[in-house]
Amino acid sequence: GINISSNKYPFQYTKTIVILDRYILINHMNQSLQIRQYNCNDVTTLSSNEDKPLVWKYGKELLLQCRINRYGWDWSGRFKLSFKDAIDIPIRLLNSHDNTVYFILISIVIEGPKVFIVFKGGEMVAPYRIENHTVNIYRIKQCDQSIVTTLLPYHSFLYAWDEPLLSHNLKIEYQLNDKW
Repeated sequence: GINISSNKYPFQYTKTIVILDRYILINHMNQSLQIRQYNCNDVTTLSSNEDKPLVWKYGKELLLQCRINRYGWDWSGRFKLSFKDAIDIPIRLLNSHDNTVYFILISIVIEGPKVFIVFKGGEMVAPYRIENHTVNIYRIKQCDQSIVTTLLPYHSFLYAWDEPLLSHNLKIEYQLNDKW
């Protein structure tokens, strides 16, 4: 980013131009995190409570993915940086080895020429709670996605979108006579 400012007397005719990192990644989680541009092999690792500048690869879209830096964690769905307003993007991370789920809230904060991408984690950032108050078993997934969550009778689970850029619609199936 670039910040241009005027100076006070006696240098009022001089402009100060400051060149600084445009994108700053900040990890406010208790977990080490990996971040990458979508369709890019370069990975940035952020330890807990660490921040680093992010350098975009030329010609790539402003899409990011993240995952917990431990065995079995899959890359998140893509999320896009918005430069109009500060936004929050809740996502769900999945561990394909042990089926663990972890929620991350990604906050985009714009301060002048800088864009801060802040990662916070835990159950308190899950935007939805789905409850089953019936005797039926349900399978729930985001439309156009293959990840399915089974909801047993009289149970509940927390939910966030697996793919934030896809349609925010759920497909809900129930079991009837051993058929879905």
